[in-house]
Amino acid sequence: FDAHIRDISGGGVALEAAIIAPHDATVVMSLDVPDEDPIVAIGAVLAVDQQLKGIRTGDQRGFQLRVQFKLIAEADRDRLMRFIFTALTHH
Repeated sequence: FDAHIRDISGGGVALEAAIIAPHDATVVMSLDVPDEDPIVAIGAVLAVDQQLKGIRTGDQRGFQLRVQFKLIAEADRDRLMRFIFTALTHH
């Protein structure tokens, strides 16, 4: 499924999506990083916040899935942390 990132850290991600996933569901993610190869991670759904106000995906009401990274290469986690740090220092 396609999703938009609402929040991200070295330990996990909050995704905005048009689907609901059960608690502890395994999610394989490919995270786009501008001008780099995607970051691939496997995570587990910790929680789903249903029908949050202000979240829309297309014509449907969106859901926020909070996912904890369970498997991510250390090199990819380092790239992710550099990307986050760079994004924070440029805003």
